[in-house]
Amino acid sequence: MNYHEGFLVNFHSNVSHQMDIISGFFSNGSNTSHNGYRYLILGSSSMFSLTCLYIFLSRRKQKGLESLRFARTLAFLSFLCGMTGLCMYSGLGHIKDGRGRDQYYARYLNWSINQPLLVWRLSFLDYSQGHHSLFVRLIGPIFSLITVAFVVLSAFVNQLFYPFYISSVLAGFVTLYMCVVKARKYVPDKLKDSHSLNCLILCFVYTFYGVGFGITDGLSLISVDGTHLYFSAVDTLVLGLMGMLSTAFVVRSE
Repeated sequence: MNYHEGFLVNFHSNVSHQMDIISGFFSNGSNTSHNGYRYLILGSSSMFSLTCLYIFLSRRKQKGLESLRFARTLAFLSFLCGMTGLCMYSGLGHIKDGRGRDQYYARYLNWSINQPLLVWRLSFLDYSQGHHSLFVRLIGPIFSLITVAFVVLSAFVNQLFYPFYISSVLAGFVTLYMCVVKARKYVPDKLKDSHSLNCLILCFVYTFYGVGFGITDGLSLISVDGTHLYFSAVDTLVLGLMGMLSTAFVVRSE
Protein backbone atom coordinates (compact mmCIF):
# COMPACT_ATOMS: atom_id res chain seq x y z
CA MET A 1 0.00 0.00 0.00
CA ASN A 2 1.51 3.30 -1.06
CA TYR A 3 1.24 6.61 0.79
CA HIS A 4 -1.83 7.88 -1.07
CA GLU A 5 -3.76 4.66 -0.58
CA GLY A 6 -2.91 4.65 3.13
CA PHE A 7 -4.02 8.25 3.44
CA LEU A 8 -7.36 7.51 1.79
CA VAL A 9 -7.95 4.47 4.04
CA ASN A 10 -7.19 6.48 7.20
CA PHE A 11 -9.34 9.37 5.99
CA HIS A 12 -12.27 7.04 5.27
CA SER A 13 -11.86 5.39 8.69
CA ASN A 14 -11.85 8.75 10.48
CA VAL A 15 -14.90 9.98 8.58
CA SER A 16 -16.77 6.75 9.34
CA HIS A 17 -15.89 7.11 13.03
CA GLN A 18 -17.18 10.69 13.13
CA MET A 19 -20.38 9.71 11.34
CA ASP A 20 -20.92 6.90 13.85
CA ILE A 21 -20.65 9.46 16.67
CA ILE A 22 -23.14 11.80 14.96
CA SER A 23 -25.57 9.00 14.18
CA GLY A 24 -25.26 7.77 17.75
CA PHE A 25 -26.17 11.23 19.01
CA PHE A 26 -29.43 11.30 17.05
CA SER A 27 -30.24 7.60 17.08
CA ASN A 28 -32.99 6.27 19.29
CA GLY A 29 -30.58 4.75 21.81
CA SER A 30 -32.51 3.84 24.93
CA ASN A 31 -29.68 3.12 27.35
CA THR A 32 -26.54 4.87 28.54
CA SER A 33 -23.40 3.51 26.90
CA HIS A 34 -19.74 4.04 27.74
CA ASN A 35 -19.78 7.38 25.90
CA GLY A 36 -22.81 8.50 27.88
CA TYR A 37 -21.05 7.82 31.19
CA ARG A 38 -18.06 9.71 29.85
CA TYR A 39 -20.26 12.73 29.12
CA LEU A 40 -21.73 12.55 32.62
CA ILE A 41 -18.37 12.48 34.39
CA LEU A 42 -17.01 15.28 32.19
CA GLY A 43 -20.09 17.37 32.93
CA SER A 44 -19.79 16.74 36.67
CA SER A 45 -16.09 17.62 36.59
CA SER A 46 -16.81 20.93 34.89
CA MET A 47 -19.52 21.69 37.44
CA PHE A 48 -17.24 20.99 40.41
CA SER A 49 -14.55 23.14 38.80
CA LEU A 50 -17.06 25.99 38.51
CA THR A 51 -18.06 25.43 42.15
CA CYS A 52 -14.45 25.95 43.25
CA LEU A 53 -14.18 29.03 41.06
CA TYR A 54 -17.32 30.66 42.46
CA ILE A 55 -16.32 29.79 46.03
CA PHE A 56 -12.99 31.50 45.38
CA LEU A 57 -14.80 34.57 44.03
CA SER A 58 -17.13 34.65 47.03
CA ARG A 59 -14.16 34.57 49.40
CA ARG A 60 -12.56 37.59 47.78
CA LYS A 61 -13.29 41.07 49.04
CA GLN A 62 -16.35 42.19 47.11
CA LYS A 63 -17.31 45.70 46.15
CA GLY A 64 -20.93 45.11 47.14
CA LEU A 65 -23.42 42.61 48.46
CA GLU A 66 -24.96 41.63 45.12
CA SER A 67 -21.75 40.22 43.64
CA LEU A 68 -21.27 38.13 46.80
CA ARG A 69 -24.82 36.78 46.49
CA PHE A 70 -24.28 35.97 42.84
CA ALA A 71 -21.07 34.06 43.50
CA ARG A 72 -22.58 32.05 46.37
CA THR A 73 -25.74 31.20 44.44
CA LEU A 74 -23.81 30.09 41.35
CA ALA A 75 -21.47 28.02 43.54
CA PHE A 76 -24.44 26.19 45.06
CA LEU A 77 -26.12 25.62 41.68
CA SER A 78 -22.87 24.32 40.14
CA PHE A 79 -22.34 21.94 43.07
CA LEU A 80 -25.93 20.69 42.78
CA CYS A 81 -25.50 20.00 39.05
CA GLY A 82 -22.22 18.22 39.73
CA MET A 83 -23.80 15.96 42.37
CA THR A 84 -26.73 15.23 40.06
CA GLY A 85 -24.31 14.13 37.35
CA LEU A 86 -22.51 11.85 39.80
CA CYS A 87 -25.82 10.28 40.87
CA MET A 88 -26.70 9.54 37.25
CA TYR A 89 -23.17 8.25 36.62
CA SER A 90 -23.67 5.86 39.56
CA GLY A 91 -26.86 4.53 37.98
CA LEU A 92 -29.23 6.31 40.34
CA GLY A 93 -32.22 8.52 39.59
CA HIS A 94 -33.67 6.92 36.47
CA ILE A 95 -36.61 4.78 35.40
CA LYS A 96 -37.65 2.92 32.26
CA ASP A 97 -40.52 4.44 30.32
CA GLY A 98 -43.03 2.61 28.16
CA ARG A 99 -40.66 2.79 25.19
CA GLY A 100 -37.82 1.14 27.12
CA ARG A 101 -35.88 4.41 27.27
CA ASP A 102 -33.98 5.48 30.40
CA GLN A 103 -35.62 8.56 31.90
CA TYR A 104 -33.25 10.31 34.30
CA TYR A 105 -35.68 12.05 36.65
CA ALA A 106 -32.73 13.14 38.83
CA ARG A 107 -31.99 15.79 36.20
CA TYR A 108 -35.51 17.19 36.52
CA LEU A 109 -35.45 17.16 40.31
CA ASN A 110 -32.26 19.18 40.05
CA TRP A 111 -34.02 21.56 37.65
CA SER A 112 -36.95 21.98 40.09
CA ILE A 113 -34.49 23.28 42.70
CA ASN A 114 -32.05 25.36 40.69
CA GLN A 115 -34.59 26.97 38.35
CA PRO A 116 -36.43 29.03 41.02
CA LEU A 117 -33.07 30.02 42.57
CA LEU A 118 -31.71 31.06 39.19
CA VAL A 119 -34.81 33.11 38.41
CA TRP A 120 -34.70 34.72 41.85
CA ARG A 121 -31.07 35.75 41.57
CA LEU A 122 -30.93 36.79 37.93
CA SER A 123 -34.05 38.96 38.05
CA PHE A 124 -33.13 40.66 41.38
CA LEU A 125 -36.40 39.65 43.03
CA ASP A 126 -34.88 40.73 46.35
CA TYR A 127 -35.93 44.26 45.41
CA SER A 128 -39.34 43.38 44.01
CA GLN A 129 -42.52 44.31 45.78
CA GLY A 130 -46.21 43.75 45.23
CA HIS A 131 -48.27 40.85 44.00
CA HIS A 132 -46.12 40.00 40.98
CA SER A 133 -43.14 39.18 43.20
CA LEU A 134 -45.21 36.64 45.10
CA PHE A 135 -46.56 35.34 41.79
CA VAL A 136 -43.07 34.72 40.43
CA ARG A 137 -42.07 32.99 43.66
CA LEU A 138 -45.03 30.65 43.20
CA ILE A 139 -44.89 30.18 39.43
CA GLY A 140 -41.22 29.17 39.48
CA PRO A 141 -41.74 26.07 41.63
CA ILE A 142 -45.02 25.34 39.84
CA PHE A 143 -43.20 25.41 36.49
CA SER A 144 -40.56 23.07 37.87
CA LEU A 145 -43.10 20.64 39.32
CA ILE A 146 -45.00 20.56 36.03
CA THR A 147 -41.76 19.80 34.22
CA VAL A 148 -40.97 16.92 36.57
CA ALA A 149 -44.56 15.66 36.41
CA PHE A 150 -44.73 15.46 32.63
CA VAL A 151 -41.48 13.50 32.50
CA VAL A 152 -42.44 10.99 35.20
CA LEU A 153 -46.06 10.53 34.15
CA SER A 154 -45.37 10.46 30.42
CA ALA A 155 -42.93 7.63 31.13
CA PHE A 156 -45.99 5.47 31.76
CA VAL A 157 -48.66 7.22 29.65
CA ASN A 158 -47.19 8.70 26.47
CA GLN A 159 -50.33 10.73 25.73
CA LEU A 160 -49.64 12.89 28.80
CA PHE A 161 -46.46 14.35 27.33
CA TYR A 162 -47.99 17.07 25.18
CA PRO A 163 -50.41 18.66 27.71
CA PHE A 164 -47.77 18.68 30.45
CA TYR A 165 -45.09 19.98 28.11
CA ILE A 166 -47.32 22.77 26.78
CA SER A 167 -48.27 23.71 30.35
CA SER A 168 -44.63 23.94 31.38
CA VAL A 169 -43.79 26.12 28.35
CA LEU A 170 -46.70 28.48 29.11
CA ALA A 171 -45.63 28.73 32.74
CA GLY A 172 -42.13 29.56 31.51
CA PHE A 173 -43.44 32.41 29.34
CA VAL A 174 -45.37 33.84 32.30
CA THR A 175 -42.28 33.64 34.51
CA LEU A 176 -40.16 35.43 31.90
CA TYR A 177 -42.78 38.16 31.49
CA MET A 178 -42.90 38.78 35.23
CA CYS A 179 -39.12 38.86 35.53
CA VAL A 180 -38.35 40.87 32.39
CA VAL A 181 -41.19 43.41 32.49
CA LYS A 182 -42.78 43.60 35.92
CA ALA A 183 -39.74 43.22 38.15
CA ARG A 184 -37.61 45.77 36.28
CA LYS A 185 -39.16 48.88 37.83
CA TYR A 186 -38.09 47.74 41.31
CA VAL A 187 -34.46 47.15 40.34
CA PRO A 188 -32.07 49.96 41.43
CA ASP A 189 -30.86 52.15 38.57
CA LYS A 190 -27.25 51.02 38.99
CA LEU A 191 -28.29 47.39 38.43
CA LYS A 192 -30.66 47.92 35.48
CA ASP A 193 -27.96 47.10 32.89
CA SER A 194 -27.20 43.89 34.76
CA HIS A 195 -30.91 43.12 34.94
CA SER A 196 -31.22 43.50 31.15
CA LEU A 197 -28.33 41.10 30.59
CA ASN A 198 -29.70 38.65 33.14
CA CYS A 199 -33.12 38.65 31.49
CA LEU A 200 -31.46 37.84 28.17
CA ILE A 201 -29.65 34.97 29.89
CA LEU A 202 -32.97 33.75 31.34
CA CYS A 203 -34.46 33.68 27.83
CA PHE A 204 -31.54 31.54 26.67
CA VAL A 205 -31.91 29.27 29.72
CA TYR A 206 -35.61 28.63 29.13
CA THR A 207 -35.00 28.08 25.42
CA PHE A 208 -32.09 25.66 25.89
CA TYR A 209 -33.76 23.63 28.61
CA GLY A 210 -37.29 23.83 27.22
CA VAL A 211 -36.29 22.67 23.76
CA GLY A 212 -33.92 20.11 25.30
CA PHE A 213 -36.65 18.50 27.39
CA GLY A 214 -38.85 18.21 24.32
CA ILE A 215 -36.35 16.71 21.87
CA THR A 216 -34.63 14.36 24.33
CA ASP A 217 -36.80 12.55 26.87
CA GLY A 218 -40.05 13.82 25.38
CA LEU A 219 -39.89 12.95 21.70
CA SER A 220 -36.72 10.78 21.82
CA LEU A 221 -35.21 12.61 18.85
CA ILE A 222 -31.84 12.39 20.61
CA SER A 223 -30.42 9.25 22.18
CA VAL A 224 -29.81 8.90 25.92
CA ASP A 225 -26.08 9.43 25.36
CA GLY A 226 -26.85 12.53 23.32
CA THR A 227 -29.13 13.74 26.12
CA HIS A 228 -26.27 13.53 28.62
CA LEU A 229 -23.99 15.42 26.26
CA TYR A 230 -26.61 18.08 25.51
CA PHE A 231 -27.43 18.92 29.11
CA SER A 232 -23.79 18.75 30.22
CA ALA A 233 -22.94 21.31 27.54
CA VAL A 234 -25.93 23.52 28.43
CA ASP A 235 -25.15 23.44 32.17
CA THR A 236 -21.55 24.41 31.47
CA LEU A 237 -22.63 27.21 29.14
CA VAL A 238 -25.26 28.64 31.51
CA LEU A 239 -23.43 28.34 34.83
CA GLY A 240 -19.99 28.88 33.35
CA LEU A 241 -19.87 31.40 30.54
CA MET A 242 -23.18 33.17 31.19
CA GLY A 243 -22.75 33.01 34.97
CA MET A 244 -19.32 34.62 34.82
CA LEU A 245 -20.57 37.28 32.41
CA SER A 246 -23.51 38.11 34.67
CA THR A 247 -21.29 38.27 37.77
CA ALA A 248 -18.86 40.57 35.97
CA PHE A 249 -21.68 42.96 35.06
CA VAL A 250 -22.91 43.01 38.65
CA VAL A 251 -19.40 43.74 39.98
CA ARG A 252 -19.01 46.54 37.45
CA SER A 253 -22.39 48.05 38.44
CA GLU A 254 -21.63 48.16 42.16
